[in-house]
Amino acid sequence: GEVDLTAALAVPPARAGQERRVRPAPASSAPASTARATGQRGARPHGPEADESADESADAKAELARAAVAEAEAAVRAAGAAAAEAEARVASLVEQRQFLRRRIEHLQGELDQATSQSAQLARDAKQAQRDHDIAARKLTAAQRQLAKARERAGSA
Repeated sequence: GEVDLTAALAVPPARAGQERRVRPAPASSAPASTARATGQRGARPHGPEADESADESADAKAELARAAVAEAEAAVRAAGAAAAEAEARVASLVEQRQFLRRRIEHLQGELDQATSQSAQLARDAKQAQRDHDIAARKLTAAQRQLAKARERAGSA
């Protein structure tokens, strides 16, 4: 009787990222001997054997197509994850740059204020130096007057 080997010869679906090797269908001696007997080299088998060979070929092609789809889906997932990670990194870097720009603006404001205060202190220091010079001259003049007054008081 006939035995259905379809389930026994079925190839399990490939896992993502794994290559699938398809074994060629076992050579049958009957078609080759028939082809030799008729003088036709490489003739295709007819009847149930031809249908079975065509089914196996179609199954193998379908399995290869499923494996290719699984690989492509895995590649899409990996690329999507990489894109999402890159997008998150870009967003983080943009946020960090904005923070630093605000900080620079704040520090620039503080620097401008400190520069203004420094200029004011320089003006104040010059004025204080002028006031000091004037006071030193007045002190020298007052000391001379005191010395003269003591001289007069001592001679009288």
